[in-house]
Amino acid sequence: FKKDNVNRKKDKPEVGVLEGALQLFKGKSAKATRISIGLCFLAAASGNVSILYYSSEVFQDLGLNEGLIISAVALPNIFGAFLALYLLDVWGRKPLLQFSFGTMAVSLGLL
Repeated sequence: FKKDNVNRKKDKPEVGVLEGALQLFKGKSAKATRISIGLCFLAAASGNVSILYYSSEVFQDLGLNEGLIISAVALPNIFGAFLALYLLDVWGRKPLLQFSFGTMAVSLGLL
């Protein structure tokens, strides 16, 4: 019995960063990884950031002051976030995602 082995944890093979990342696409976590990447893509492709970026210019062109512009952009975002949290508990993730995606597609089509 060596003293060195008393405090030593079991040796585990170290996994590299790339190998660890590739493990996300295997086994039980593969489906969740694909869904997560798909949702991130849909969020980026929705154009939400562009609308928020240019909304201040649109409101300035309408003649609104800066304080009102911030309120007109921030308050609906905050309200929408809390509404989404509530609906997540009431409806669940999948129906909320389907409803929000459909509503977003219609809204972007109208823009």
